[in-house]
Amino acid sequence: LNFTPLIVPENKVFDVKIVIEKSVCVMYINNNVAFTNRIYKMDQNPWYIFSDDGRIVVSDVVVNKIP
Repeated sequence: LNFTPLIVPENKVFDVKIVIEKSVCVMYINNNVAFTNRIYKMDQNPWYIFSDDGRIVVSDVVVNKIP
């Protein structure tokens, strides 16, 4: 089993990139760690960005669709 811990930067700012292809979703955090999962019917379900018991600020959101 390979495990890479999520390093929390001192300023607590994360650069998040999400790449989706069919039912596979990969989330890259600060170009350091990637989380991969499969989500069936992903395009038919709403997405949310939230914080559980905390505060979150989301900025500079860009959505690109690759043909």
